[in-house]
Amino acid sequence: MFHEKGCQTIQVEISFADFTITTTTYKPKFEVFEILSVIGSYMGIYLGISMFSVSTLFEILINLFLMKRKKAIKRIRNIRHQANGERSQSHSRKTQVFRRRNRISSFNN
Repeated sequence: MFHEKGCQTIQVEISFADFTITTTTYKPKFEVFEILSVIGSYMGIYLGISMFSVSTLFEILINLFLMKRKKAIKRIRNIRHQANGERSQSHSRKTQVFRRRNRISSFNN
Protein backbone atom coordinates (compact mmCIF):
# COMPACT_ATOMS: atom_id res chain seq x y z
CA MET A 1 0.00 0.00 0.00
CA PHE A 2 1.19 3.40 -0.77
CA HIS A 3 -0.21 6.88 -0.45
CA GLU A 4 0.83 9.91 -2.40
CA LYS A 5 0.62 13.26 -0.68
CA GLY A 6 -1.18 15.21 -3.39
CA CYS A 7 -3.54 12.43 -4.46
CA GLN A 8 -6.72 11.54 -2.55
CA THR A 9 -6.84 7.85 -3.55
CA ILE A 10 -5.74 4.76 -1.72
CA GLN A 11 -4.73 1.57 -3.47
CA VAL A 12 -5.45 -1.66 -1.55
CA GLU A 13 -4.32 -5.09 -2.71
CA ILE A 14 -5.98 -8.19 -1.26
CA SER A 15 -4.50 -11.57 -2.00
CA PHE A 16 -5.92 -14.99 -1.15
CA ALA A 17 -3.91 -18.11 -0.55
CA ASP A 18 -6.61 -20.35 -2.02
CA PHE A 19 -9.37 -19.37 -4.51
CA THR A 20 -11.72 -22.30 -3.93
CA ILE A 21 -15.30 -21.40 -3.07
CA THR A 22 -17.30 -23.80 -0.95
CA THR A 23 -21.09 -23.66 -1.23
CA THR A 24 -23.37 -25.63 1.02
CA THR A 25 -26.90 -26.38 -0.15
CA TYR A 26 -29.67 -28.04 1.79
CA LYS A 27 -32.57 -29.82 0.16
CA PRO A 28 -35.12 -31.19 2.60
CA LYS A 29 -36.35 -34.64 1.72
CA PHE A 30 -39.90 -35.63 2.39
CA GLU A 31 -40.62 -39.19 3.25
CA VAL A 32 -43.71 -40.82 1.76
CA PHE A 33 -45.34 -40.82 5.18
CA GLU A 34 -44.80 -37.07 5.59
CA ILE A 35 -46.21 -36.29 2.14
CA LEU A 36 -49.30 -38.41 2.81
CA SER A 37 -49.84 -36.80 6.21
CA VAL A 38 -49.65 -33.28 4.75
CA ILE A 39 -52.04 -34.17 1.92
CA GLY A 40 -54.39 -35.90 4.37
CA SER A 41 -54.44 -32.96 6.74
CA TYR A 42 -55.32 -30.51 3.96
CA MET A 43 -58.03 -32.84 2.67
CA GLY A 44 -59.44 -33.15 6.19
CA ILE A 45 -59.56 -29.38 6.59
CA TYR A 46 -61.32 -28.83 3.26
CA LEU A 47 -63.75 -31.71 3.74
CA GLY A 48 -64.57 -30.50 7.25
CA ILE A 49 -65.25 -27.00 5.99
CA SER A 50 -67.37 -28.26 3.11
CA MET A 51 -69.37 -30.61 5.38
CA PHE A 52 -70.02 -27.72 7.77
CA SER A 53 -71.18 -25.57 4.86
CA VAL A 54 -73.49 -28.29 3.57
CA SER A 55 -74.99 -28.92 7.01
CA THR A 56 -75.52 -25.18 7.55
CA LEU A 57 -77.22 -24.87 4.16
CA PHE A 58 -79.40 -27.90 4.96
CA GLU A 59 -80.39 -26.36 8.31
CA ILE A 60 -81.29 -23.05 6.65
CA LEU A 61 -83.44 -24.81 4.05
CA ILE A 62 -85.27 -26.82 6.72
CA ASN A 63 -85.93 -23.68 8.77
CA LEU A 64 -87.27 -21.86 5.70
CA PHE A 65 -89.54 -24.79 4.89
CA LEU A 66 -90.85 -24.97 8.45
CA MET A 67 -91.47 -21.21 8.62
CA LYS A 68 -93.39 -21.24 5.32
CA ARG A 69 -95.38 -24.26 6.48
CA LYS A 70 -96.21 -22.55 9.77
CA LYS A 71 -97.35 -19.41 7.94
CA ALA A 72 -99.49 -21.48 5.57
CA ILE A 73 -101.12 -23.34 8.46
CA LYS A 74 -101.79 -20.06 10.26
CA ARG A 75 -103.29 -18.58 7.08
CA ILE A 76 -105.55 -21.62 6.62
CA ARG A 77 -106.70 -21.41 10.25
CA ASN A 78 -107.47 -17.70 9.86
CA ILE A 79 -109.50 -18.40 6.73
CA ARG A 80 -111.43 -21.18 8.51
CA HIS A 81 -112.09 -18.98 11.53
CA GLN A 82 -113.33 -16.16 9.34
CA ALA A 83 -115.61 -18.52 7.44
CA ASN A 84 -116.92 -20.16 10.61
CA GLY A 85 -116.81 -17.11 12.87
CA GLU A 86 -120.07 -17.71 14.66
CA ARG A 87 -119.44 -21.39 15.10
CA SER A 88 -116.04 -20.84 16.69
CA GLN A 89 -117.53 -18.34 19.16
CA SER A 90 -120.24 -20.78 20.23
CA HIS A 91 -117.60 -23.49 20.62
CA SER A 92 -115.59 -21.30 23.00
CA ARG A 93 -118.73 -20.67 25.08
CA LYS A 94 -119.32 -24.41 25.38
CA THR A 95 -115.80 -24.99 26.66
CA GLN A 96 -116.24 -22.23 29.25
CA VAL A 97 -119.45 -23.84 30.49
CA PHE A 98 -117.75 -27.23 30.62
CA ARG A 99 -114.89 -25.79 32.64
CA ARG A 100 -117.27 -24.14 35.10
CA ARG A 101 -119.18 -27.36 35.66
CA ASN A 102 -116.03 -29.38 36.27
CA ARG A 103 -114.22 -26.68 38.27
CA ILE A 104 -111.29 -26.63 35.85
CA SER A 105 -111.41 -22.88 35.49
CA SER A 106 -109.74 -22.36 38.90
CA PHE A 107 -106.66 -24.23 37.68
CA ASN A 108 -106.36 -22.32 34.42
CA ASN A 109 -106.66 -18.81 35.86
